[in-house]
Order: sequence, then structure tokens, then C-alpha cells
Amino acid sequence: MSEPIYWGEGGQYGPFTLQADGWPNAGEVVRHYRKQANLSASEVAQRYTHATGKPVATTWILDMESKNKVPNDITRRRALADILAIPPVLLGLASREQVVLHPTGQARSASAVPTILKSAAASADFDVTKYEKTIRLLWQLHYTSSAHDTLEDVMSAIRALEGLRQQASGSLLKRIEFLLYSHYRLAAVVYRDQGQFSKGSAYASDAVSVAKDLEVKGLNKEDVLAVALYSRGYGSLEWGMLGEKTPLGVVTFDYTKVLSAIRDFEDALNCASRPRLQGLIKGQLSRAQAFFAMQGGKVVYPSLVTLAKGHIKTARDMVGDSQDDPYLQIFLDGTIGGLSEGRYLLDMAVTYNLIGLSGRAEEIIDDELERALPRNRIRQNAWMQIVRAHVALKQRDFFTATSMATSAFLACQDIHCVKNLAIINDIHSQLLKVKGMKVDEQAVYDLGVMLAGYYVRLSYT
Repeated sequence: MSEPIYWGEGGQYGPFTLQADGWPNAGEVVRHYRKQANLSASEVAQRYTHATGKPVATTWILDMESKNKVPNDITRRRALADILAIPPVLLGLASREQVVLHPTGQARSASAVPTILKSAAASADFDVTKYEKTIRLLWQLHYTSSAHDTLEDVMSAIRALEGLRQQASGSLLKRIEFLLYSHYRLAAVVYRDQGQFSKGSAYASDAVSVAKDLEVKGLNKEDVLAVALYSRGYGSLEWGMLGEKTPLGVVTFDYTKVLSAIRDFEDALNCASRPRLQGLIKGQLSRAQAFFAMQGGKVVYPSLVTLAKGHIKTARDMVGDSQDDPYLQIFLDGTIGGLSEGRYLLDMAVTYNLIGLSGRAEEIIDDELERALPRNRIRQNAWMQIVRAHVALKQRDFFTATSMATSAFLACQDIHCVKNLAIINDIHSQLLKVKGMKVDEQAVYDLGVMLAGYYVRLSYT
């Protein structure tokens, strides 16, 4: 059996496999357009009988689709085309040169843009499926460890897909746009992890632009846009909380970026319809509001503190495990697993610590959070350790702060999370100011040696 290919100008039809006579597989075509019309085989049988005057059963329709037994009679084929709104060319009711589509056979480099042309000869070497399979693996890699080393592959795919997007139409265009959306979001996330917030923001904005017109079967358009806005807002929030010098291990604040994040989160919340997605957005909105409200260690905007408490409190009712395909969860709920219990508790601890309730944050982490986070989520567990270190600093428990920061360093170094390493470096700077019996000076020194070694190595890469 041949590989499915796209047909028509710009790949607007398909994909359908190739019949021996060089036309699209007619059975596949009929089934595709029946499903698209949301008609049962029984309903098509009734309409076909009425149109042709020749009674057929439901099983005849199903056999026609599965065994490619579409009648050769032109009148009957036209009846099927009319009933299901099938473009006549797909059932052989036009010149084959109008319908066949394939890429040029010329050699090209891995980063070159594939070309789509009409031709009388079909070829199956162009296949967007390879991009779909690869991006799934890269997202999984990001959540379990790091997609840092694959960034060049992501960028190469983006260049190829952007070229294809300019030439494609119809169903092929929809697939390419969804792939671009996925690649843009992953690029944004990886650049954000590296502390390159400006680049990450650019790709996050590209994802928002594509999401506004994206139509994917099984995905709510407004939720897809909400996820894109949430992702861009998340990047802006971290940019505002960490600053431009993150790759150097230096933390600075930019409250204008935090305001941009708040606007994106609010817009995302207005779009989102899925409870888990709404809860995820509220968790980060509360974090952004809490950070903006507390400037210089003081409550500057009390109303924002109240809003932050309200958002994190109502988000609890939206916690739930997702049963969807993990890859689709990224687009439906914003992240694999959506708003899990562990993710919610982590967001709550962060918000409470920011607004000065470090004692409550400590209780959440020690009594509930460690049991709720899956052990195989290296990234989430490392972030939990960083949050615990921040809480310990507020509680003046410098031994715990040092221990948690050291554990987080080892994990973040392995997954190349530059932004979190900058936070750990900042925690270390605060620990250096503590003297006497309150701190394990040797452990603080050892952490400093590891951090210094990391930044020396980073400067040579």
C-alpha cells in the first residue's frame, strides 16, 4: 500500500493513497468526505438510493469505502460527489493533471524549504508525518528532561514549515499551521529555559498569531488561543522576574514585563473554556499579581494581593487529571497533565511566599506537595526545591535553603535550565550574607564552587 499524499493545488485535498490508475483512492475519498459531512453510512445509503433510484444497503457503503469498490459509472460517481460535496476531480471526474500533487525530486539540504508542485506523476517522499512524530518526541523530552540539544532541529523544522505554509492550502495547510504552532511554542519554551527571553517572546508571539486562525479537529479554537496567550504570558512573567542578565546568573526585575504577563493571563482566562486550563492560568496570574504587588519587600498594591489570593483559591476547584493524549494536553490544558494536584500546590506555595505567608507556603510543601509531584518530572521537582529554598530563606532556615538549592542545582544543570540556575545563583548570593551558626558555611561554599564551575563552562559554549 502506498503512502498517503496530498492532492490539488497547494495540497488542498487529502491525504489519500494512490490507486493503480494514478488517481486518489476513491474509497478513502468517500469515507473522508462522509465523515467531514458528519453523515452515517446509513444516511448516505438512503440519499444515494434516492438520487440514483438504485437501492443500496449500509453495508454496501461501508464496503465501497473500505475495499475501494466505488462504482465506475460516471452518473453514480457524480451522485456521490453531489451528496458528500466531494470535489469532482477526486473521483476521476476531471483531468488527472488537475489533481495530483507531489514535491520536486531534486536533492535538497536538511534545512532547505521543500517545494510543492502539480504534476502528472505522484510521489510520496513529501510527508509532514515525520514532523508530527518528531515534535511529539521533543515535547516529551522537554517535560521529562530537556530539549535543549534539539533546538537546532526545531529551528530547521520551523524554516521548512514556514516555506510550506506559503504554498499549501486546504487540509495540508491546516496540518502545517498546527505543526508550526507546536514548533513555535516549543522554541519559545526552550529559549525561555536558556534565559533568552527576547527570542522566546518572539516565538511565543508567533504562536499566538498562528493560533488566532488555527482550526484543528478535536481542539476548541478558543482554548488553543488561550494556551498560546498563557504560554506567552508565562515567558513575560519570568522575563520580568529574572531580567536580561539571566544567562550570566544575575537576577534583575522588570515590572513592565510582569504587567504584560498579567494582561496575557487575563486575556487567556477570557478565552479558556476548560476548567483545568482556567486553573493553570489562574495559578500564574496569582503569581504575577503577587510579585507586582510586593515591590521592595513591601505591599505596594494591596488590591492585587487580594486578587492573587482569590485566583489561587478558586483554582483549587479546577484541579483534575487529564485522560487525553499527553501531546494534545499541551494544546488543550497548557501542559502535560494539565492542572494536577502537584502543579496547583506548587503555584499556591509560590503565591503565598510572595505575599509574605511563608509559613503557610512551608506547610503546603512539607505536608502535601512532595507526595503530589510525580518523581519522574525532573523539571517540576527541581522547581519545587527552588521554591522550598526561597521559603526557607524567608523563614531564616538557612540550612534547608542551602540543601534545597544544592539539590536543585544538580537537577537544573543536567537539564540545561539556565533561568533556574540564575535563581539558584541569586539564592547563593543571599546565603553568603549569612554568618555564624545559622548556616552551614562549608555547604554554601561548595554550592558556590559548583555554580562558578558551571558559569565558566557556560562561557565556553
